Amino acid sequence: WWLNTIGPDMWRRELGQDGVPAAAQELLTELAATNWLGILPWSKLLPVVPKRMAPWIAQWFQRPAADCWHFAEGHHQVAVPNLDFIGWYDHCSGRGRQHAGLQRHGATEAARLGSRIFIGPWNHVGLGQQQAGGIDFGPSAKIDVMGTMIAWFDYWLRGRREFPLMTEEAVRYFVVGAGVWRQTATWPPPAGSWEAWQLASQGQAGQHDGGGHRGARSVAAV
Repeated sequence: WWLNTIGPDMWRRELGQDGVPAAAQELLTELAATNWLGILPWSKLLPVVPKRMAPWIAQWFQRPAADCWHFAEGHHQVAVPNLDFIGWYDHCSGRGRQHAGLQRHGATEAARLGSRIFIGPWNHVGLGQQQAGGIDFGPSAKIDVMGTMIAWFDYWLRGRREFPLMTEEAVRYFVVGAGVWRQTATWPPPAGSWEAWQLASQGQAGQHDGGGHRGARSVAAV
């Protein structure tokens, strides 16, 4: 994402509106010639990425959970209800925190009480699907995302009052393993508890057979 989206934008800004096309093409060719997904562990990326991009990536490695967009600072400005779909295997799953922030700090009652969120067994590009990463979570995992969005806008923008989602709890989440959906008024569920898990290895976790494992004990980053 940062190579295909942030990178080209960065070069356009540096080259200006009248930038040299050949220079931009040279940078894009440099990116296209590298098998970025094959570089493991990720710490080895820094010496090979374009130099102007390296400091940003290094900062991301140091604070991977940082909210670079500062969404939390804008919750109090949101005046309309929000409908969101996120997945357990979605790298953007931090949107659950945004929902919680809207419930607490939204600018209007509609934003605070009317927002809804689905949390399913999906990845970023497979929202609403039954399968993710080669695993079939069963027919109950599949939902009609587009149909739900249309019904949402019909309810809020066209005044259609028959929308069962608005009479249910604000959060629906899929329980992996049990294959069932549950509801809760807030996220995370009040009865839940946090448990931190750490990733570790003997230094070869970047390989498929590298012996990586996870555990509850705090370990040094690899």
